[in-house]
Amino acid sequence: MSMPLDMVGAGICMASVLSERRLNRLLNPALSVGLPAFLTKGAGMFSGMMLSQYNADTLIVEQRILSNPSCISRSPPLPTRRTS
Repeated sequence: MSMPLDMVGAGICMASVLSERRLNRLLNPALSVGLPAFLTKGAGMFSGMMLSQYNADTLIVEQRILSNPSCISRSPPLPTRRTS
């Protein structure tokens, strides 16, 4: 049961990474031809969509940590009690 769910988690993580990369391509002035940086006209107090890029990066890092496969990890054995 854990292997199929691990594959689903890995697929969701990959889709999220691709979505974040698309957002980066849209907001980065070096990659988006003709669009202003962070989709804002002015700089300074107007951050545009910059904060959404930071949030997306943070969520990707957390999602990569949480989507590690659980089927390959071993659970530690329960301690045995000695009766003497």
